[in-house]
Amino acid sequence: MTNRRQLLKVLGASMGAQLLGAKVVRAQDTYRPDRFSGQTLQVLWPSDYLALDAPVRLFPEFTKKTGIKLEVKRVPYVTIKDAVLAGRDQPQAEYDLFTYIASWKSELFDKKCLADLGPLFKDPTISDPEYDFDDLIPGYVVNSALVGGRKGYLEGANAKLVGLPRGMETSLLAYKKDVFEKNSLTIPSSYMELSSLIKAIKRKANLPPMTARLKAGHHSVHSFFLHFNPLGGTFFNDQWQAAFNQAPGVDAVNFLKLVLETGSPQMQTFGFAENQEEFITGKSVMYLESTSIIPALNLPEYQGVRDNIGYALHPRGVRYSSAMAGFGCGIAEKSKNQQAAFIFLQWLTNKEQDLQFTRLGAQSNRKSTLSNQKLLAEIPYLDLLRKQLVMANPDWRPMISQWDDINSNYIGKAIPAALDGSQTAQAALNACAEQVNVLMRQWGYQT
Repeated sequence: MTNRRQLLKVLGASMGAQLLGAKVVRAQDTYRPDRFSGQTLQVLWPSDYLALDAPVRLFPEFTKKTGIKLEVKRVPYVTIKDAVLAGRDQPQAEYDLFTYIASWKSELFDKKCLADLGPLFKDPTISDPEYDFDDLIPGYVVNSALVGGRKGYLEGANAKLVGLPRGMETSLLAYKKDVFEKNSLTIPSSYMELSSLIKAIKRKANLPPMTARLKAGHHSVHSFFLHFNPLGGTFFNDQWQAAFNQAPGVDAVNFLKLVLETGSPQMQTFGFAENQEEFITGKSVMYLESTSIIPALNLPEYQGVRDNIGYALHPRGVRYSSAMAGFGCGIAEKSKNQQAAFIFLQWLTNKEQDLQFTRLGAQSNRKSTLSNQKLLAEIPYLDLLRKQLVMANPDWRPMISQWDDINSNYIGKAIPAALDGSQTAQAALNACAEQVNVLMRQWGYQT
């Protein structure tokens, strides 16, 4: 590991020391992944997230190298958590390794579904000496894989590593170059410029200026956070009191109202896939969302489309703060094959595979991939991604164990109510804040 100080800062002294200490023992040639040859791992993997298709294509290479067999079950990504939780009371986990949405990490660990990887990294017989943990993008590690530190889900002295990033993403602005050129439009660098641009596109081009996923529940909340953070928002204050009903929250909802009023009339039915399709098929001019749009545009059927797409940094509000979201991969606490699963998890996230997967359309999770000059020549947008990651916020949304409840049943209902005119943005957020504060007292966060 080349930067011990940075690793200790990201993980906290306790976890950092565990991982760094493991390097000392590895001088002896004790790492033998082939000794697990013949074991079969049960893997739960998304069926509907394009950026995670690339690793599956190379799974046979892992088996060829190690002799460890993989039985992969692919399901819609939103169903993975329920599938994992369904077996939590069984003596043995059904799946040895699974992907998870980063915001599920605390709940899955608290419910003893995710294993602590610290002891596994410390074991020289299964910890790959060439893994180079420090090469992982630090913010991605914090966001997708740490629990128990600051706020209970970030870095810090008590942080535990419960997964590794594979499928993480940030946000950027994508736009149709021909519409911008024809109408002499300028790429926005701020939210003030972006709001003016939306109105100008509607007036000059008479096209839906921007798309967004505004379906009730977690989709609309995701879109809210995309703008809430750069506009200066904090979901909870230091006493765990709801703060999303303050000015930045109202501004974020009103910005979404502008997008909705000028955009597609079907936008409140858009989830992840519909939002990307709206932009890729040319119906909307701009897309301010996940970098997962890049793998979609790399599909052969969109070759004629992608040459007309430009990319720019996520605009600044009162601060730069682009998204940090996506997937981690973890090992089941009750897996009977934890050691073999750890061998597979390291392979999934190592330098070589990150480079291979990125070439196949996945999103890079390593610094070395983003600085690979040959790859930058092949995929020019990676240089923009490297710049955008400097602005990405690991604390983009709260990742407490109860987040899914708040996300789907409270804020995920308040935002649609404000967007469809049932309530003003301020009234909808105020009512939701009162409900969330009651929950936070019940859960013991507030005293």
